[in-house]
Order: sequence, then C-alpha cells, then structure tokens
Amino acid sequence: MSNINMGDIMVTAMMQALDQGKRDELIKEAIKHIIEKPKDNYGTPRSSPLELAFHYAVDQAAKEIVSEEIKRPEVRDRIQEAVRVALTKFLDTEKLGEAMANNLWSMFDEKKYR
Repeated sequence: MSNINMGDIMVTAMMQALDQGKRDELIKEAIKHIIEKPKDNYGTPRSSPLELAFHYAVDQAAKEIVSEEIKRPEVRDRIQEAVRVALTKFLDTEKLGEAMANNLWSMFDEKKYR
C-alpha cells in the first residue's frame, strides 16, 4: 500500500479547481493568516500561528540542548549543588519553621474536631 496523504490530494484538487486569480487570493489570505495576530473574543491580540510555531521550535531546541548538557557530569554536579544550597537556605529560615509550627498547631485545633 502506498503512502497516500488525503490532505495532499485535497489540496491538489482544490488548487486545480481554482483559477490563477483565486489561487493568488487564497495564498495571500493564507500568508496573512499565518502572520497576523488573531484577536480573542475581547479584542486582545494573541500570538500568530507563525509566532506559535517559532516558540514551539525554540522550546524543542532548548529541551534538546538541556537534555544534552545535563548529561555532562560537571553540569549535573553544579545543578545538584545549587539545589542543595537553595533547599538549605529555604529550610533554615525562621519564618518557615514558624509557619510549619502554626500549620501543625492549627491541624490540632480542638474547634475543628468538635
């Protein structure tokens, strides 16, 4: 069985059915759609399809780069150390201990269990 894509067949049939003027207009409107920012129901501009595609491509590239970089032992060690330092600072704060004590105390508040 061959790889026939129904979408490609439909596009070809539609393009052949249009005269040159209509094809030009269709292509112009398609490009305009890709580039222009659509507006939501409140008139606020959203990202254009082209912007969305660009952001998606950048996200994918960044994920690939991070995936490769994180495999390097020196990078992984630096990340682990940064997380360790951040957690130590977070857990050593007096406010955190106070908030945890207050939350635990409120769990055992007699009024809640009557």
